[in-house]
Amino acid sequence: MNRKKIITIAVAFLIGMIVGAPIVNYVYASFTKTIEVATGISIEVNGEKFIPKDANGKEVEVFIYNGTTYLPIRAISGMYGSDIKWDGERETVRLFKKDASSSDVMGEIIKLDKVKNITVSTQMTVPKKDITLKKEKWEELLDKLSSFSFTKIDEESKNGWQYLIKIEEEDGKIILISFMNDRAIIGETVYKVEAYDANAFLYLFK
Repeated sequence: MNRKKIITIAVAFLIGMIVGAPIVNYVYASFTKTIEVATGISIEVNGEKFIPKDANGKEVEVFIYNGTTYLPIRAISGMYGSDIKWDGERETVRLFKKDASSSDVMGEIIKLDKVKNITVSTQMTVPKKDITLKKEKWEELLDKLSSFSFTKIDEESKNGWQYLIKIEEEDGKIILISFMNDRAIIGETVYKVEAYDANAFLYLFK
């Protein structure tokens, strides 16, 4: 049974069909609004009850407002096999359509508990700049890298880069990640990068 409820929202919950391009962007509006909504809505997927939950496993309420049903985008995107990332700098929710060649590349390669040192170099400034990141910035950098979608491609690596990230691990292993336009090179492997632009890491050098 539907119930009426007064709520205050800060983020609009959006859902759309994910087709075509690998990325769907929804822009976050920075405002709050108190509205009256209908709650007590159930969701069934292929005849089975679906309970949407947030990133911490807490149930999230579905509601109807002005004839539109609002669903938590993280729960729905996960159900349909899509990745979701929050870009705080641009206040944008990014959805990535998974395919056989795309995965959480950064999460597989970088293990923060093994990292000893991270340096970032850029040729987007004159002169070229290098910075050694403080430990408290490591997770922020990994989140930034993880906001991109990497697709492995069969292409030879080329010289030149806009950013070069050097990650030194405790056991002496070194991981090099370079970015140039919409390409990234990790070791000898070339990836096409979605959602990257030439100003992506300039904030580190301010």
